[in-house]
This record gives sequence, structure tokens and C-alpha cells, in this order.
Amino acid sequence: MIKVVYIDRVFVYNVTKLVRGKAPPGIKKMWDARKGGGDKMMQDYVHQKLGQDIQSISGTYTPQKELRLEYNGKHVLCVIGMAVVDTACCGSGSFLYATIPGYVVTWKDRQNESGLAVSQVESIGDEKARHAVEKILRDTENINNFNFL
Repeated sequence: MIKVVYIDRVFVYNVTKLVRGKAPPGIKKMWDARKGGGDKMMQDYVHQKLGQDIQSISGTYTPQKELRLEYNGKHVLCVIGMAVVDTACCGSGSFLYATIPGYVVTWKDRQNESGLAVSQVESIGDEKARHAVEKILRDTENINNFNFL
């Protein structure tokens, strides 16, 4: 099984159907975008308030700053934060993380119903680009946990 996440929907699709070309066009397009082929996947990114704890099932995470890294003539949106695991059944700890929504297409050009800024981003499917962004963040921010959206 392959799990493909797209904005707020989660699709779980049997890989054998995907490989045999029987996947619905929407799933195929999203899968191609995730692995770096086909059309680029565009999505809205809602900017969270920096410095505010967000409760999760195993603790909290706090987006601390947003960066726009320049890479290959494009700006890459990166959110640096701290996660604290303190309500999990299997232990506790904390770590820095980087969430990378993708290349900036539009920057904070509108607001959602909660008044938070919204940007449009293009996912980074290319592995070489992902590794380059990870290296920049490791060297400049001392981050070792990466999540590409």
C-alpha cells in the first residue's frame, strides 16, 4: 500500500493498481508529482502563528520562524520549529524540525477564515533539490528532522 497525502485529504491506494495503470487520474497525477514526475503539485499553505504551541496527541510543537531560502532561482518556504513529546506512552523528548511546504508561488496573498495568511506553494518532488535544501538547513539551522509537504 502507498499513502499519498494531498492537502487535507488522505488517499490510500494499492500499488499494484497504480503500477498497472488502473489508478484514477487524480491519484496518478498526485503520485507522479510526489515522486518528481508529471505535473507539479500546487497547494495552499496556511501560515501558523509563530511562537504559539500547537497541541498534538503526543505533545506540542511550536513553529518558531519561517525562512525563504533561495535555491535554483526560486524561493523555498521552510518553517523551523521545536517539538516536545511529553504525553506519549513510550517516552519523552524534544527536537528541532523543519517543515518544507515547497517553492513559493504566491506569498501571503490572502487570508483564510481564521485570519491566517495563505501562500501558494509548489511541492518539491525532485530528490536532488530536497537533499540540497536539507543540506542548507543542516548547515545553517542545525536541523536533522525534515518534512516535505
